[in-house]
Amino acid sequence: MVLEKVTGIIANVCSIHPALVVADRDLMAYGLDSARAMDLVVEVEDAFNVEISDEVMIGLRSANDIVQALANLAV
Repeated sequence: MVLEKVTGIIANVCSIHPALVVADRDLMAYGLDSARAMDLVVEVEDAFNVEISDEVMIGLRSANDIVQALANLAV
């Protein structure tokens, strides 16, 4: 499932347990700063073999946002 994979990536980048990641919670709540945000995007791009534009990246605020962006890229 895409959400589970995204949750795992968020947990890895933020050094937290995956069970603590809530799909609609703001990523900043996990201590995500701009450097870690870039790491997150790179890991998501690598895991799903996609390229996320800067415009899309700016709107990624939660795991759900990432899942939706990935769905839109697949269209």
